[in-house]
Amino acid sequence: MESWVRRAIDLARNRQYAEALPYLETAFQRHPYDFQVAMHLGLALAALGETVRAEQAFRQAAHIHPTDSLAHYNLGCALHQQSKYLEAIAAYETALKYDPSLVVAQTAAANLRPHVGQPAQGQSVASVIPATSLRQQGGCVEAAFAMLLGSIGCCAGATPAGIGALLAMYAILKGARFWGVVALLSCLFAIGIQLFARNAIDEAIRQAEIEAIRRR
Repeated sequence: MESWVRRAIDLARNRQYAEALPYLETAFQRHPYDFQVAMHLGLALAALGETVRAEQAFRQAAHIHPTDSLAHYNLGCALHQQSKYLEAIAAYETALKYDPSLVVAQTAAANLRPHVGQPAQGQSVASVIPATSLRQQGGCVEAAFAMLLGSIGCCAGATPAGIGALLAMYAILKGARFWGVVALLSCLFAIGIQLFARNAIDEAIRQAEIEAIRRR
C-alpha cells in the first residue's frame, strides 16, 4: 500500500476526516477492493454528512468482506439516516448474524422496528462506529480467559491448542469477538480431549505394568 494511502487511513483513524477525504476518494478509485480504504472512506463521508456516498462506501466494504459485522452495522446506520428502514434493519440483523455480541446493532434494530414507515425526524438514529471504538466495547474478559487457557494448554503439553487459544485472544482484541470466542471454545474442547487422552494412555500403561508384575 502506498505511503499516502496509509497516511489517509491514519488521518481517518484520528477522525481528521476533512483532511483525509480527498486522499481516501483517490485511494478508493485506485483500490476499490481495499477493505480498509472503503471503510474509512465511509466513516469520513458519514462524519461529513454525505450519507448517500457513505452508504455506497460501506456497501462496498460489506461486499469485500461479507462476514464483517462492523461493515454491515455501519451500512445499516447510513441507510437508517436516509429513512431506508427495512434495508437498515436487514443490515443490522446481518451484523448480528456475524457477531451476536454486537449490542449496538441489536439495540438499533429494536429501536427502529416500531418506526418503519415513519420519517426519521425526531428519532434517535444510530451512529457509525470506527473499528477502534468497536474493539474497545468489550472482549477484555474473554481475552484474559483466552490468555490463561493458552498458558495452561502450553504448560500442560497441549501446545497446538494453547497456541490456538492465544490466537483467539488476539482475534478478540482485534475486534473479531464472536469468532475469537468460537475459536476459544474449540481450543478448550481440544485441550480437554488431549488431556483426557493423555490420562487414558497413562492409565493403560499403569494397568499393563500391574498385569506384568502379576504374571511374574
